[in-house]
Amino acid sequence: MILEVLSYPNKKLYEVSKEVKIFDDELHKLLDDMYDTMIAKEGIGLAAIQIGVAKRIFIINLANDEGVQDKENLIEIINPRFELREGECIYQEGCLSVPGYYEDVKRNEVVAIKYQDRFGKEQSLRADGLLA
Repeated sequence: MILEVLSYPNKKLYEVSKEVKIFDDELHKLLDDMYDTMIAKEGIGLAAIQIGVAKRIFIINLANDEGVQDKENLIEIINPRFELREGECIYQEGCLSVPGYYEDVKRNEVVAIKYQDRFGKEQSLRADGLLA
């Protein structure tokens, strides 16, 4: 199901997201709906807070070498924790909550995180460039 994406300056976007503790069918439906919403809105990432859900969840689906967002490359990140942050880079980024606006954003060049998947299993990810 495609959900409403909150637009800036909606006050819900400023809520502090809480840790996910229950990994059940309700969470799986939320993740599936987030994916459908992100694709429908032509985004590459979406945080739960952007749909008004104050939980520590975000998804990312970068395009492959052919420029296609293949669902096999979808990363669902729950309860992330940084393990490493290195370097600096700048990307021009947009945000589904600020439609039509793009700005240069300073990010870390390399990051490593620990997180949980949709089943609560601990995962790790080391990324650079846009994925970082």
